[in-house]
Amino acid sequence: VGAGALGGASVCWLGVAAAVSGAVSPSVPEQAEVGAVLAVVSVVVLGLLPRLALMASGLSGLDDRRSGGTSVSRLQVSAALTATHRGLALATVTLAVSATAAGVFALRAPTKWTVLLAVVTMVVLALRARAFPLVAEVVVLLGAAAVLAVRLVAAWLDHSGGAAGPLAVLVLLAVLPLLVLAVQPAEHVRVRLRRFGDTLESIGVITLFPLLIGVFGVYGRLLDTFA
Repeated sequence: VGAGALGGASVCWLGVAAAVSGAVSPSVPEQAEVGAVLAVVSVVVLGLLPRLALMASGLSGLDDRRSGGTSVSRLQVSAALTATHRGLALATVTLAVSATAAGVFALRAPTKWTVLLAVVTMVVLALRARAFPLVAEVVVLLGAAAVLAVRLVAAWLDHSGGAAGPLAVLVLLAVLPLLVLAVQPAEHVRVRLRRFGDTLESIGVITLFPLLIGVFGVYGRLLDTFA
């Protein structure tokens, strides 16, 4: 699944770039559109990775065999589990880098649609880190979200008159992980927070699609058509 993610990401970047621009050197708005499409694709596939890794390694098949009453050796399970984590780690790094690069490309032409899409992508990447078992995968996803946060703040600085607001947001984002590590809520509170995070992540993924439509200016053209 790791090699598949790497190859698939490369093909998607080339294919979407060719479909959107049709030119060797796309314009800045076209680069933003390419980034928006690939940000959505990367985030959606990232959510499917754990299941795909289980299927590709054969661990799901072993579980089905065990449920059917067939004996499964510990060696088979161990080998499949190792393959799952190896493939999942490589695929996670690939798609996290793809989503980050796509978000940065989307912000090449900052509009309300590209900025909102980058914000939602950042939030979903940070929330999705909770679903991955290895520290390396969590660090990569949180790092990807952090890179997008810094790029968003930089875009805000470029288009605002003062630096107080963007810098305050950057400091808040830097302090937030420390607060999460320092505070140890009760078990029932953690369950509620986990459910809230799951809901927020699902809403974020769904929200990406109307934002993507907005990046291509579809809403404006519809308003002009019916005006």
